[in-house]
Amino acid sequence: MAYLANILEGLRSGGAIEVANDKLTELKEEAGFMVLLFQSGKVKAGKWFWSFYLKIMAMIDYESNNNFFGETLFEDEELLSSITHFIQHCKDHKYLPKNRTETDLVSKNSNVPKDIVKDLHKSAQNYYFFFGMKFVTISHLYLKPFWTENELFFGKITGSIIEWLPTIRRHAVEVNKTKEYIENRQWISKPFGHLSYHELVIQIIAVRMYTYMWVMLVIFNKEMPKMDVNSIKVIYTETKYKIDMVHRFMPHTDTFCSDIVAALYYAMNENQKNFDCIIARISVRVKDILVELNGRNSNGSDWINIDANDEFSGDMIMSFLHEFGNNFNQLRVKLMPLNYALVLSFLVEGN
Repeated sequence: MAYLANILEGLRSGGAIEVANDKLTELKEEAGFMVLLFQSGKVKAGKWFWSFYLKIMAMIDYESNNNFFGETLFEDEELLSSITHFIQHCKDHKYLPKNRTETDLVSKNSNVPKDIVKDLHKSAQNYYFFFGMKFVTISHLYLKPFWTENELFFGKITGSIIEWLPTIRRHAVEVNKTKEYIENRQWISKPFGHLSYHELVIQIIAVRMYTYMWVMLVIFNKEMPKMDVNSIKVIYTETKYKIDMVHRFMPHTDTFCSDIVAALYYAMNENQKNFDCIIARISVRVKDILVELNGRNSNGSDWINIDANDEFSGDMIMSFLHEFGNNFNQLRVKLMPLNYALVLSFLVEGN
């Protein structure tokens, strides 16, 4: 923090951004790396850490952003008070000695933080995403790749009919609000000042995931009693692969999703030909989310209809599972090089 403040002071005094860029880029990579470690451990990094990270990004583009910094870029309550609370938390839990001041905790040896980051890099299991943090942009964090995405969000799901029109309108409104938020550089002083678009996207993705699972289980109920053991085993193997992949699109704080996945795996092992209980739970969830998205329908409609009455051969079921997985894989690709789970962790911090 002190180092960043000195860099900013130098820039305001007329220093060249080129002189500071290498150090700012290094700090951005280190801070982004730490955010990813928190996210991969399914724990909160803390708003203050994200705020620190975004302020580095703002300074890297100093010439475009300097008019939005104000007088006290590093003195907002979200940042300073949270750092103080974090250090006190560490002292209370005996992670740090109680009699040390914040200044005492800053190493006088400049190699210490570099060595810490190097050691953490060595322990990282997925270096691709850590490397990708070099290229993260503000527009990625605020989901720009999804701004014009209608087909993956609102496209047809085999075996279902969903009324998306009210949500499509909401999506357009939220995109415009997000564009304005970014263009006005409000993210510099208030990184979590606008997350309604993130929340909308999460709800849309949840509806799609649960609808796919709903249709899938309706098909299983109809077709499994007719299948031999080997056919069922092949389909279940593919199902688990797809569910494991898609499950990562839900925040780790969404306990309903985890409960449903656990119930599904239990049912696949214990009672392979009846999924009525899980279908009932999923259907309630889908209808509730659609009401949140579209509003209460005056004619009593649930905004969704499941129609999977046709006969589904084994090949047709595998084709449906491919559609299920492919829809979510394309969503993931949209946010490359930034992994989707990182955006989820950014949303979680804001709540």
